[in-house]
Amino acid sequence: MTKAIWWDGNSVTCVAHMGFTLKCELEAHPRRKKHVTTFGEAYLIPDYERFELVNLMGEELCETCAEKVDA
Repeated sequence: MTKAIWWDGNSVTCVAHMGFTLKCELEAHPRRKKHVTTFGEAYLIPDYERFELVNLMGEELCETCAEKVDA
């Protein structure tokens, strides 16, 4: 299964590093592809954008995962 990648208004992030507010929104509304949080709007990156990002950034799209930072 491909890891879900989100744009949270500041960075490209995976579910594990997306922040508490967005995680709660995703649990309450798992099928939505766009959520509004206190920090702004976050959206699930569509496949065509993902493909472009992989070509630009490499396989690890989550910036936190790529930097090996514990959240």
